[in-house]
Amino acid sequence: MLLASRDIVGGIAFAQSQEATMSAQDMNALMEREKKRFAGAELAGKTLGVVGLGAIGSLVARMGLNFGMDVLGFDPALSVEAAWRLPSDVQRMENVQSLVSGSDFVSLHLPVLDSTRGLVNAELLGHFKQGGCLLNFARKKCID
Repeated sequence: MLLASRDIVGGIAFAQSQEATMSAQDMNALMEREKKRFAGAELAGKTLGVVGLGAIGSLVARMGLNFGMDVLGFDPALSVEAAWRLPSDVQRMENVQSLVSGSDFVSLHLPVLDSTRGLVNAELLGHFKQGGCLLNFARKKCID
């Protein structure tokens, strides 16, 4: 999520492309001038949607809350044990369409089952917020 919200890879490439013979003082001045190109957006205040609220999904939800994000969650098969692990600040959504339409970042944490195979498809992508970001930590078969 951090890589998706900020151009960290671009910043590293920029730093590596600079002349090694440049003085430390000149390098510091250059980096101070150019770092805003790679700043990106803060995660605080953004909305994270977590699809799959088992052991890993609940940890991701907690991490989002720790970053100051609003967190939405969807898991039609949420067990009682998993529900106890879930932070109370996570807003449970009734369906995946409403989760993605309200999320800046959507993080998938699903096993491959008949019900999850191809869950993310063109129709669901149409429900995403403009500029929304899909983070697939599930199996690729969950995406069509």
